[in-house]
Amino acid sequence: MKTRLLLLLLSVWCSCGYGQTIIGEDLDFADPDQKHTLVTKRGDQFLGHLHWLSNDSLGFQIASLPDTTVFQLAAVEYVGLLGTQPVVYRDLDAAFVPDYADDPRYSLPFHLLNYSATALPYAGKGSYKNTMLAVNQVDFTPNEHLGITVGAFIPAIFMIKVRAHVSLSDIIHVGGAWHQYLSVFDQDSRLPSHPYAVLTVGDHKKYINITYGFWMYNDNNSFFDQENFPLITLGASYAFSNRWRFFAEAAALFSNESPQVYPTFFLSNHKRQRTLDFGLFAIPQSVVGIFPGLSYTFLF
Repeated sequence: MKTRLLLLLLSVWCSCGYGQTIIGEDLDFADPDQKHTLVTKRGDQFLGHLHWLSNDSLGFQIASLPDTTVFQLAAVEYVGLLGTQPVVYRDLDAAFVPDYADDPRYSLPFHLLNYSATALPYAGKGSYKNTMLAVNQVDFTPNEHLGITVGAFIPAIFMIKVRAHVSLSDIIHVGGAWHQYLSVFDQDSRLPSHPYAVLTVGDHKKYINITYGFWMYNDNNSFFDQENFPLITLGASYAFSNRWRFFAEAAALFSNESPQVYPTFFLSNHKRQRTLDFGLFAIPQSVVGIFPGLSYTFLF
């Protein structure tokens, strides 16, 4: 009785304060068997259970998701008993907005692989990534077709990465990128450049990524006096929920000796603005052969 009275009072307040926000008066937080529906003002519709309600937000447990999602009342059109409002079931895996339903900047960073860039459009604004404490990168995406990354290897190797891409269709994406590595202290060191072309087939949920380029060593500080080796990467990613994805990538370097192949296999877990990647790097030419990998990404 108290729960329904509270809902009634909040319903009146929400109707006055937010105009079109409608909350059903028959909702009961304490009844786990009640099925509720929530409709946002941009047309998204969800099936689940309303857990709590405040003067400016609500907590809604979306069916099949483990955590309660917070919605701002200003973004909600209606919440009530299932059947009191037409429901259009939504592909939650395709939404990729686990905690920030109205802000695509914080969606799962599906476009990232270990060795190369993809040509997928991504709406995020930027990110910071740390890999095994030794590699730090800051990535900027001014728009969906351009990306710039700056970073450093400990102790003193800087890197700059630039990429540009365009979508030819819903599943065909092409682009190009350039990775440049620079030494801070040893100006005569032969650090490589990596220019390459990119072809991505698929979408943000699943795709295959292929790049072809060169691993180039500059001699005598001259751009035109170089030693070039073909470098091909093949990667794939599959997001099997809005929080989890599996991705793998292998780089093949064709040097003067036999080709060297470096495969990686990773799982990615995403929540709010944070993503944790963990998996394995394989270096067949080394004594150990397989190394654990761990990276942390913060979206801003």
